[in-house]
Amino acid sequence: MNDNFPRLLAEFRKLKLPDGKYVIYGSGPLGVRGIREIHDLDVVVTDDLYQKLLKKYPKKEINDEKKKFIKLGKIELIPASYSLIRNIKKVIAEADIIDDLKFIKLEDLIKWKKKMARPKDFEDIKLIKEYLKKKKVKVYNKLIRDRILQIIERDGKKPYWRVLGKKKFLKELKKKILEEAREVIEAKTKKEIINEIVDLYQLLDTLSLELGLKQSEIRKQQKIKNKNRGTFKKKLFLIKTEEYRHN
Repeated sequence: MNDNFPRLLAEFRKLKLPDGKYVIYGSGPLGVRGIREIHDLDVVVTDDLYQKLLKKYPKKEINDEKKKFIKLGKIELIPASYSLIRNIKKVIAEADIIDDLKFIKLEDLIKWKKKMARPKDFEDIKLIKEYLKKKKVKVYNKLIRDRILQIIERDGKKPYWRVLGKKKFLKELKKKILEEAREVIEAKTKKEIINEIVDLYQLLDTLSLELGLKQSEIRKQQKIKNKNRGTFKKKLFLIKTEEYRHN
């Protein structure tokens, strides 16, 4: 990836376009994967968002009947009705999320470039097909620790990631707690057990923090419950209960 591309993405992020209303296409999907250098950013936005952007940047529009877009430096914002994308909702929904931004899938990009049919489009199609032949994908779809992205990139891999909203984060956090609890059960050695307990503790701490729960409050309730119902020190195992009912 050339040095210019991260700056382009940084400028694009400043626009704070709403999720589900845009997709980066053109050469952007190639640039983010390091397939080739790019020097500008083409972004297709839904028509309703374009109208809102037009009110914000009224003097930045270029409209010559054939072309219609808002030009902000090296970023072009194109309304869906003036692009070759026919089903913008579908394309956005199926877009690749890379570095928390939406990029048109390479397979969809090939279709678009075939329609444009310029010499540079055919060159890009060739590069994309070569990339698709060589790429290896491993799907995770799970919550990760903050430094995992750096570790993945250090290993020469490209991570696809996004930042979760509060509701989705809590859902994934609880799923991760269940996953780590199972791994504690499956751990064999002392070292493995400690490692899994550390992960579990961290997740529980994060859940408490996210829900605004104080450790002192949790410890207080723990003491009350231990007093009323006991702990697990005696290693008791309940088999069943029996009750005789008098008529």
